Amino acid sequence: MTSAQTTPFGPSGPFGGRSAWVVGGLAAALLLAWTLAGNAGAGRRADSDPEALELLRETAAAARRTPYEGTQIRTTLTGGGHTRTAVKVAHATDTVTPLHGILVQDASSTTGGAADVTATGGLAGFTPALLALLTRNYTVVQAADDDACGRAAHVVEARRADGGTAGRFRIDAETGIMLHRELLDDGGRVVSALGFSDVRIAEPRTPAVAGASRAAPWAAVGAAEVAGLRGRGWTVPQDLPGGFVLNEVRRSGPADGGTLHLGYSDGLAAVSVFVQRGRLDERRLAGWRRSGAVFHREDSQRWAVWAADGHVYTVVTDAPRAASDTVVAALPQADTGLWGRLRRGVRRIGTWANPWN
Repeated sequence: MTSAQTTPFGPSGPFGGRSAWVVGGLAAALLLAWTLAGNAGAGRRADSDPEALELLRETAAAARRTPYEGTQIRTTLTGGGHTRTAVKVAHATDTVTPLHGILVQDASSTTGGAADVTATGGLAGFTPALLALLTRNYTVVQAADDDACGRAAHVVEARRADGGTAGRFRIDAETGIMLHRELLDDGGRVVSALGFSDVRIAEPRTPAVAGASRAAPWAAVGAAEVAGLRGRGWTVPQDLPGGFVLNEVRRSGPADGGTLHLGYSDGLAAVSVFVQRGRLDERRLAGWRRSGAVFHREDSQRWAVWAADGHVYTVVTDAPRAASDTVVAALPQADTGLWGRLRRGVRRIGTWANPWN
């Protein structure tokens, strides 16, 4: 059983209380109690396997201490089939540049500014915070051992409340590093996968080189500043649909004129939301699929870009398309006409009443 959690950016978890209903007659009360007990049992998740959790917990330390070099392949299911990208990687034990995620480019550069950021994910293993989110949203179990890129591997799965597999991890039996990870949709299809196609466990033959400098520096934003940004009209949700929780806020540029990077995770998938004041230059999105006011693109990540309330929003994620669409729909949308202006006014009044949202 999990409990409500608190993050540095605000309260998280279910709110509300139990209400007692008076029903006439003992039989009605017993019937109601039996019905409620049945419903609670049907929705209860099974407990996670401690051995599976320990395997995931050790992946981060293993990634830091284990030297390796090889090729990583990322495969993403898109509307047009599968996209596949490959990258050579190397990690030496005397460097501090192990993989820490996926390098993506901020699509808000369509308005004139460019910035590179590192999104949560990759094969660097689980931090305690990410593991806590994973167990909050999924049941973690150990499956039958398998192999990956010719190496014996332990298999750990993250399962939904209905028993379906949402994520699968292959962990090297010898070193404990993560060799392969998959995200699956509700239908059991692998929608995103990242793993080694070949790997050599040894000090790299070619010394590791630090990554290229980013186009713009990103500064961490604390809880007090987040509250101030919300008060000045910036949208910084604490939670997004699907169990995604805000776990990082960074800023590039001036406080009111730069770009915010909001990092969310459910412990399995990552969502990056970029918010920038200004107007969207739609001419620079030629070739993107348009749905209403939102522009979409799918390659190694799922992208969505649109403008609303004087800001440009960009969502980048490796989550399944259904989850990505739900996240986009939960953020401010372009409202036009009288009813749109009224809806914007209602949202702003709600923000004043509840500064945490």
